[in-house]
Amino acid sequence: MQPALIHTAEWAAVASAALAAFAAGASWASVWQNRRERLAAATPELHFEVIYLTGEEPKVRLSIANNGGAAKNVYFCIVIGSEVSYGHPQPTAFFRPGESRIVGTQLTPPPSLSEKPKAMVACHDTPGSRLYVFTQDKPVLTYRLRGLRRTRKNVDGESWLHEYFPDVEWDKLTWKSYKTEERTT
Repeated sequence: MQPALIHTAEWAAVASAALAAFAAGASWASVWQNRRERLAAATPELHFEVIYLTGEEPKVRLSIANNGGAAKNVYFCIVIGSEVSYGHPQPTAFFRPGESRIVGTQLTPPPSLSEKPKAMVACHDTPGSRLYVFTQDKPVLTYRLRGLRRTRKNVDGESWLHEYFPDVEWDKLTWKSYKTEERTT
């Protein structure tokens, strides 16, 4: 029995096919990496802080900054004691990349300024396919919206509040007004 001999031409065909498969795999990896980078650049990244101002007239302000991609339908909610302030920051609920706003509220600061309020900010990405919810003590929560939920106009932070603050009795809260005091683009 003689060993099987493989000619150089056959080795070249096998090597060529292996290199083509490797190149195709590298091409797909590049496509997926490009997609991940594009989605990351388009993902909103809202940062917020509730600020207590003391003095003759104590105030509560909310600072919101977008350090990611464009955010639409930006919505906020702050609960302090038995008072709540929520809604879309004026003049629009759309935040461009790098845009920030300071929202002044009529909320009363708590007696102990070290007390953390219950607060959240939510928004959609530009295509409206994902809802992002930013809270103070949880990582960013992302909901992928599909089908009817994606086209529904009332999908905003208000419909999600009960999930994030289950211990709040929403019927007993007093709503306080707010207005945008500063806008930086």
